[in-house]
Amino acid sequence: MTTKSRAYPDRVTATPDYSVAPGESLRIKLEELAMSQAELARRTGLTPKHINQVMQGTASISADVAQRLALVTGTSASWWTRLEADYRSEQARLAQIGFLSDAADWVRALPVAELVRSGHLPETANSIGERALQLLAFFRVATVNAFESMWDQPLAAFRQSRAYDIDRYAVAAWLRIGEIEAERIAATEFSARKLRASLPRLRRLTAKETSDVVADITALGAEAGLRIVFIPEIKGARAYGVTRWLSATEPVIQLSLRGKTRNRMWETLFHEIGHVLLHERKAMFVETDDDVTVGAEEQAETFSKDQLIPPTATDRLWSLRTVDDAIEFSKEIGVGADIVISRAQAEGIFTRSQGSTLLRPLFLQEDESEQPRKNGRLQRRTRDDDNG
Repeated sequence: MTTKSRAYPDRVTATPDYSVAPGESLRIKLEELAMSQAELARRTGLTPKHINQVMQGTASISADVAQRLALVTGTSASWWTRLEADYRSEQARLAQIGFLSDAADWVRALPVAELVRSGHLPETANSIGERALQLLAFFRVATVNAFESMWDQPLAAFRQSRAYDIDRYAVAAWLRIGEIEAERIAATEFSARKLRASLPRLRRLTAKETSDVVADITALGAEAGLRIVFIPEIKGARAYGVTRWLSATEPVIQLSLRGKTRNRMWETLFHEIGHVLLHERKAMFVETDDDVTVGAEEQAETFSKDQLIPPTATDRLWSLRTVDDAIEFSKEIGVGADIVISRAQAEGIFTRSQGSTLLRPLFLQEDESEQPRKNGRLQRRTRDDDNG
């Protein structure tokens, strides 16, 4: 069976549940040459028993045997050695699939359906073992134990950030998709100076009405060497955002848009940028439903608030009385009105209902069932929603 991965459209993934020994190709070649096994043995100087074992796949085609076959059959030695290598590799793959048939519990614990839907796994698998092998390839590990080892640290960061349980396998899948998408971004070498310089332009985007704001955010981040990816939440991960360093020079901000309002997205984005600029590169910072306001999280939250509404404008903020006042104020300081409304509500200046119609949802394509989703990438659009 042959499938094509939507996450990697140029990669065709063949998944046969059998392997073909090079001897089958040798048998066909002998038929074309009208040559018997006994004659082949005489011409190559090999024993008839050895030739028969090659035909059966019980004896491998060494470099020496490949060279002899090349001289007799007129087919290159590299072709014979490649056939042998492919056969042995396929044998190993099938053996691993058999071994992984005991990994059913691990496979069932992972969000396979969501990974298939996003295009990061083939739609079908011939067995539990084959699905397990696909998952190992997705996570870039060779064994289930390696998966546990590689993902222990990031999962620990999530556990420490939460007051209640998360689905650790959903977290691992969500983070891995973020890595894949981040690797696709052509970013320059990271520069904290460039990132700080880009903040005013990034802030002005909060007032932008068009649906391509996410692309603008990604482009601005890449100019400073910061990879910003928007990955729809996988059920159970329960994260708004995470900041991590894939290497000492590769920061990544991953947002799920959990909550799905424009103002929440901007608040979380600037919060994560605060972590990139203010805190150590070895740490992972996770933003969840918990109201964590201590240490690094408090610093990042203060950074976000001060970037969106400068401290010099807070007196004016506290003087707001009506939604019209908030809209006028947002124009004065050059941010989206929803940013001001959200802050006014959080500070108790406005009631929770006052100006709520301006807190607009930011839709991902996964929310719009009438449109197909492609390559696991999100599609964005904004709209006014008085009921939101």
